[in-house]
Amino acid sequence: MTWKQLVDDRRLKPHQTSYRELYDLRELIDRDMQDAALKELSTDRRFATAYNAVLQLGKMVLACAGYRAGGPGHHQTTFDSLELAMGPAVADLAAYFDACRRKRNQLDYDMAHVATEGEAAELLRKAHDEHHAELIGLSLMNCLHRQPWRVRDDSQQRCCRPGWTAAVLFPVL
Repeated sequence: MTWKQLVDDRRLKPHQTSYRELYDLRELIDRDMQDAALKELSTDRRFATAYNAVLQLGKMVLACAGYRAGGPGHHQTTFDSLELAMGPAVADLAAYFDACRRKRNQLDYDMAHVATEGEAAELLRKAHDEHHAELIGLSLMNCLHRQPWRVRDDSQQRCCRPGWTAAVLFPVL
């Protein structure tokens, strides 16, 4: 599958991201990662919440590649597109996230008690893993090459959440 095929099939639309969009997606990811760690939630809900965090990460990768998934199957399109955006090194990760997508569909639409404790913990662990955090860094580097952005170190201004890098992107005005 190519970018052109995905666009022609109306699974992707060209999209120009913004600092605000990326910041908001980082906030969603941060919230979902924290919520997915809450032991008070059911295993299914922790799995679904961790899944949403990786979905938003995928959305961030696509936005930085210049696209947005749309229409029916947009979750699948997001994970199908990761390899195009990031290269073959993420093929196994994209396949894993797509398998999680199918499980999340079951637990959200068909039945309860689908996810095991181990599956929820593994998905949360993979979402936290430094290799997957690397997706953000590589995607943001892609943004830097595609758009007129500059990096500003705001470590003293507390604009970033704990755990996120202090270097943030701002559009060049």
